[in-house]
Parts: sequence; C-alpha cells; structure tokens
Amino acid sequence: MVQSTTDNTCTIAGATETINAVPASTAIPTATLTQPTCGASTGTIEFTVQAGVQFSVDGGVSYQASTTFGGLSAGDYDLMVRSTTDNTCTTAGATETISPAAGAPVVPTYTLNQPSCATPTGSLVFDTQLNTGYSIDGGTTYQASDTFNGLNVGDVLDLSVRSTLDNTCETIGANITIDPVPAINIYTIEVQHNPCLGDAVGNALMGTDSPNSVTYSWTGPGGFTFVGNPATGLSAGTYTVTGVDSYLCQDVISFDITEAPSVLYSGASITPTSCGIANGEIILNPFGGNGAIYSVQWSDGSNSLGAINYEWSLNGEFMGSGAEFSDMFFDEGSFELSLTVSRGECEDVATVTIDLEKEFEWSIPNTFTPDGDGVNDCFTAKNSHYEFVNVEVFNRWGEMIYEFSGTNINWNGRLKSGNYASSGTYFYIIKYGSSESSELKETTGYVELLR
Repeated sequence: MVQSTTDNTCTIAGATETINAVPASTAIPTATLTQPTCGASTGTIEFTVQAGVQFSVDGGVSYQASTTFGGLSAGDYDLMVRSTTDNTCTTAGATETISPAAGAPVVPTYTLNQPSCATPTGSLVFDTQLNTGYSIDGGTTYQASDTFNGLNVGDVLDLSVRSTLDNTCETIGANITIDPVPAINIYTIEVQHNPCLGDAVGNALMGTDSPNSVTYSWTGPGGFTFVGNPATGLSAGTYTVTGVDSYLCQDVISFDITEAPSVLYSGASITPTSCGIANGEIILNPFGGNGAIYSVQWSDGSNSLGAINYEWSLNGEFMGSGAEFSDMFFDEGSFELSLTVSRGECEDVATVTIDLEKEFEWSIPNTFTPDGDGVNDCFTAKNSHYEFVNVEVFNRWGEMIYEFSGTNINWNGRLKSGNYASSGTYFYIIKYGSSESSELKETTGYVELLR
C-alpha cells in the first residue's frame, strides 16, 4: 500500500508478498578417497550424499550435481558443497590429497644356497627392496622377511615381489629348482713311480667328475701331508687323497707309489783264461731294478792282464796303439770299437758297439700368461732337431682340451672350442720324432696358465 504525503486519506493497496524463512545451512562435506594403483593411474573422490546441494573439489570454483569425481591426478583437493536453492549458502570441507601411484618393485634378485653335504636343505635370500613383500610360490602368499629357509630338493620356486603400499603392484621374478647334492668322485689321472730303490721323485695328478672346484688333501708315508694338485717328490708308499668340493661333499682314494727293487743277479757263467792273458769271460743274469737295460761295472784292480801289444780299430779302421784310447765323436751313428791285445802267439779281441745320438734340449716354459701384452703369451714347445712334434694338453680331469702338431707350435691358452681356458695347472704330453726313424719319443710335464 502507498499513501500521499500531502493527504493521508489518499491511499492505494498493492499485492500481498511473503518473506521466506532463512534456508537451512548445508552440512560439512565428507568424502571417501580411492588412491591410484598400479592398475589405475588416477584417483577418485566420492562425496557423502546430501540433499539439495552441489559438490566441488576445487574450493568452489566449479560445482557438479554428481557426488563422484574421477580421473583425479596426484594433488590436493578442497571439498565444498553449495545449496541448490541459494548459491550463497556454501560449506567448506577438508582438503584431501590424491597420492602418486605407487611404483612396482623391480625384478627380484637373490642369493641361492643349494643343498650341500653339510646342509641337506637349501635357502634363498632376496635382495632387499623398500616397502616390499616376498613370495616363492608365485604370489599365492607373501611375507615381510626376505629369507626363505628349509627348501627341499626338487622344490620349484616361482619368485615374485609386491609393494606393501599397493598390493596390486606385483613383479614376477625367476623360476628356480632346488637341485640334489651333486656326487663327487675323484681318481688318478697319472701316477709316476720311482724308477730306482730309495728315490723320491714320484708324482701323481688327481682328477674329478665333479662340476665344482675340489680341494685335494694328501697324506702318505713318513707323516707326509700336502694340499693341492698335483703332488710331486713322492717316495714309495701308500697315499690317501681326500677331495672336498664347494658343497662340502668328499671322496677318498688310496693308491701306491712304488719303487724299483734292488738289482740282483743269479747263475754266473765263468770261462777261464788261456795263454795267461785276459781272455776269460763271466756272464751274469741280473734281475730286479726297474726292468730296463742293465749296466754292469767290473773291477779286478787292473786293466787287461798279460797283454803286451794293443791295437784299436773303429769300424775296422786302425785308430792307434796303446793301453788307452780316446777319441771325439761329432756325428750320430753306430760305431764298433775293437781292442786287440796280444802277447806272443796269444791274442784276444774285445768289441763294443757305441750308439751315439745327438742330445737336443727342449725349450718348454713352466708358466705362461696369455694376456695379450706380447710377453710370454703362449706355451711353446721348441726344438732344433725333430721334424715331427705333437702336443696334447689336458685339464685336471684328464680331458684333452687342446692338441697341435708341427714344429715350434704355440698354444695361446684357448680351448678347442675357441673359448679361453681358465687359470690353473695343465698336464702336457709331447711326442716327437724325425724322418730318420719311425719311433716316436715322449716327454711330459706340467705348465701353469696365469691370467
């Protein structure tokens, strides 16, 4: 209604209007967060439902009717609601944080201890990762400890690791089988006995079929002890060798180093002298020793008895006279040296055949270092005489790893496959000969390869 200010009887009625009550305040918003995972790289905020409001996660910059905000990247979000009937009625909530997605653990690495003769079960230790659980059954079960003990022979391990911050973050590792303890068997590759009574020059080289490194411990006569392979300077007697590999498995073998028996003789045959000169004869039948050719030294306190005249001849050619003879031989060959002694009508002839062969020295190192520095890079077998040389090289298991033939051939430390041979002691056999004879001679020894 309105009224005139000059005549208060002049009034005009208008429409009837209603003033509404103050709208009810919106409630403080709450929400449930779903953080990113290895499977979903963004997060979600889900508001608790309120009637008659709109929802905002950016502090009221924008609103939406839906309670769900998805595809949220990592960051802080300010919750707010607003009345749908009065957009001046707003209520702020908490600031919520969407965290970055947890990274998956790296592919697991580990240390595996296979069963041994000392420990019949195996164990596995994962290399530690932060915030990680460990599994050996393909992720069926996880544990916080990185160590798994009591693993039985034949067990198959499927390794995996999982983030403790997000169990959807899982990384698969290797597949492993727990192996049985390998057997060990040691044996002799070569045994060289003492050629003479009382010698201590025997030696023995051991081998094994174990794929693992083996330590050899020796005991023998006279308190002999030794650790290594081969053993040299061995006197006659029984030797016991214990081989222990890296799994602490062992094998024991005993064998004898022999020596030649004393040289004896039996049944001497004696022919008396005649004419009073030294034309008698004694024939012995020696035995024992190492069974080689016997050399007999005679002595009666003098030289030829009763002789007056001496004539020396070499291959039928007169060389001189006198009780003694000397000459120098410069060539190889077989020489027949004869001495004819006489007194009056009595004479006697002694003949000996001398076989001479030049002695050629081998140039063979006992160590070489095939490291490519140009110094001592090859194992060589050099000689200045023989036309045919064949060299075979064996490892400690008696396997021939390399062979070469010719003259002055080098071994560069590689296997027949072309791979590098490892450092260690190797046994070699050299067979050699010449066009003058079909007979092959042989020499053996050891060489140390150092890298």
